[in-house]
Amino acid sequence: MSAQQRRRWERYRKELDVAIERGDGSHIAGRTQDVCEGGIGVVCVEALEVGSDYRFAIAEIGGTALVGTVRWCTPSAQGANVVGVELTKLTASQTEALADAIVRWKSEDAGFGEA
Repeated sequence: MSAQQRRRWERYRKELDVAIERGDGSHIAGRTQDVCEGGIGVVCVEALEVGSDYRFAIAEIGGTALVGTVRWCTPSAQGANVVGVELTKLTASQTEALADAIVRWKSEDAGFGEA
């Protein structure tokens, strides 16, 4: 993946709870670091396998889990793992929900959100 492809979408810094589902149905708790239309940055205690698909349930982005492929996983000094995820199998409604959430967060940060 080229640098141009990696930066196709602007990343938005947002910490959200995420439930990460492995292929066997078990879950790992994590938090997003950033979100964009093409991927998410996640911090979690367990290392995720690079090249593998996981499901990422983020309540603030919609009712169904987002499917993504782990592109990199790096241990942090704090004992957690920082994970880069490319969202690979989004439905049209998930793509719309993700874009709407980012617009909403930006609007709220600019002072135009809920009172």
